[in-house]
Amino acid sequence: MTSDRLETKYLISPERIGRLARALVPRLAPHIYRGPGAGLVHDAHHFATTVYFDTPSQVLWHAACADIDHNVKVRAREYYDLDPNLAHVASTTATAVPFDSKIWLELKRRITSQTLKHRFQIDKADVPTFLRGGRIRAGEASEVLDTEQEHILNYCRAVSEPLSASCLVNYRRLSFQDPDAKLRVTIDLDVTFYAAPADLWARTCALLPSTLGVPRGRESRAVVEVKRRTALPVWLETAIADARGEPTSFSKFIHAGEAVANAG
Repeated sequence: MTSDRLETKYLISPERIGRLARALVPRLAPHIYRGPGAGLVHDAHHFATTVYFDTPSQVLWHAACADIDHNVKVRAREYYDLDPNLAHVASTTATAVPFDSKIWLELKRRITSQTLKHRFQIDKADVPTFLRGGRIRAGEASEVLDTEQEHILNYCRAVSEPLSASCLVNYRRLSFQDPDAKLRVTIDLDVTFYAAPADLWARTCALLPSTLGVPRGRESRAVVEVKRRTALPVWLETAIADARGEPTSFSKFIHAGEAVANAG
């Protein structure tokens, strides 16, 4: 579900997430990322690191703060898996985690509860070059762009200043989805904010917390997002209420940008 959809968010205390998950399992299958870079470990814990981009004067962050229901985000996302039995090793040795050189580059527009997302995969080393001029291979002539790439590049060209990585967010993700991909629920745990490392695009290991420097802030509650193309089912509304879900407009981008600015 990466195109036009409705999206609502909730904040839930971690101790109540088990209650929500038990309500989801009979109706929605666990959804596991199986693309490049995904691990094959049974019962692995699934994580994501999201890189948010902004201009030197933080044009996108200020716009999101001014109108959280109408904004645009440019971001890149990496997925990785950890074997729970080896988590202590991976936390200190990033090379123990399967690594893929490609990352998802995304443009996400939000209009009240509706979101529209464009995305494609690109080699990490080529991200800065693409944002500057649309080149897919650093140092080479531009390739013919597909529709998703054009959407993202056209937006970047329209921004008044150059874009670069401004902040990062790391979290463990639980995902549930119906067979028709019309309803998807994600639960993000241990949401942690970081400043962008100077060598971000030159790295040859997964973007684990142990490689991102000192955390600049955290969200103690779980961030639950319901992404759908139909009305919110009554059973799911009830399950969220039973877990004492608090409706929210929580933005990882806004909170990460604020945490990095305050810690700087």
